[in-house]
This record gives sequence, C-alpha cells and structure tokens, in this order.
Amino acid sequence: MTDPLDDLKHALDTATPDPDPARKRETLDQAQKNFDRSQVSSAGQRPTPDRPSIWAGLITGVGHMLSTLTSRPALTATTAIVAVGL
Repeated sequence: MTDPLDDLKHALDTATPDPDPARKRETLDQAQKNFDRSQVSSAGQRPTPDRPSIWAGLITGVGHMLSTLTSRPALTATTAIVAVGL
C-alpha cells in the first residue's frame, strides 16, 4: 500500500529538472555583485569630530524626552490603581 503523498513527492521529484550548473553560477555571481553594490554608501564616512560627545548627546536626549513626556501614563496608572482597589 502506498501513500498518496509519497506518490506526489515522487512525481514532483521526477518532473523537476536538474539545475544547469553554469547558469546557477552566473546567477549567484550576479546576486553577489548586486549585494556588494547595494552595501556601498554614496555619502561617504562622516568624520569623527562631527559627532557630538557622549555627554552632549545624553543631555540632548534627556531634554527631548522630558519635552515630549506627557501625563497620560501617570493618569492611566492612577486610574488602574483606583479601579483595582474598588
């Protein structure tokens, strides 16, 4: 007794042609060239002195965080505490 899925697998294996090694190599070479070309940055590298110092970036980040911080999370938390308490 044979399984229909085994018959299907065998039919698909026999119907699929073997890949052409030369064509496969050509396709892989082209893919490698495309990948290498896409990894190149057109802007170039940024000089190190243009980068802000660690402390300047930290102070700027904290200031940005505090300016965008709203009271909505605090209001949600206190409402949840009251709701659970009741």
